[in-house]
Amino acid sequence: MNVGHIKSKVKRRLTPREDDVKAPLSEAGPAANEAVHVDESDSTDSRIEKILLVTPESFKIFMDMFPSEDLDSQTAKNGFTDWQKFVGAMTDAGFVANHNSGSAVTFIRQSGGRIIFHKPHPVARLDRHVLLGYGKRLRKWFGLDRKSFQVAPRAGM
Repeated sequence: MNVGHIKSKVKRRLTPREDDVKAPLSEAGPAANEAVHVDESDSTDSRIEKILLVTPESFKIFMDMFPSEDLDSQTAKNGFTDWQKFVGAMTDAGFVANHNSGSAVTFIRQSGGRIIFHKPHPVARLDRHVLLGYGKRLRKWFGLDRKSFQVAPRAGM
């Protein structure tokens, strides 16, 4: 048995493949429900914000996910959010829900990116703390916060 011989590994691919390189989310164009606003008050860097236009019911869910400092929200009062209403809010914000095996649900953002949330069981209701955790993950991966959402104007207005 030859113990002294060490085999070295040689990398043959010098440049990354096209599918290995991902474009930053900021380069993706706005989804159908995103309104692009230029903040005129900050003229030095002309910051561009993407505002997601959602229904009033979805807006309440997102405000519960990204609470203000006082935590005076509907979820804080009753403690739970229905899973189907959460999925509807995510869909309203430009995500497509794909049910995977088990309780995993992948939400794919139309403008790029994906995130997996697990459907609670046996009862399909999200606890306040789980909803806050989902909000933290959406902030981390997509840069969403309270200011990212607005109630869409009605069609007749």
